[in-house]
Amino acid sequence: MQKLVDYDSPLATPDIMQKFKSIYESQNLGYYEFAEMVITFIQNMPYTLILNKTALEYGNK
Repeated sequence: MQKLVDYDSPLATPDIMQKFKSIYESQNLGYYEFAEMVITFIQNMPYTLILNKTALEYGNK
């Protein structure tokens, strides 16, 4: 079974991981606070949903 960290490794660049580690250590975060920081970081990423159909085509089912 593949570990999650191995699956996500192309997404987690060394620069991002180093920055997270630096914040974790400098702010003296606990596990909960660290997880909250990472989740907030991910949730604040802008994204675009790419669909194969137009919104109208999805709504006409």
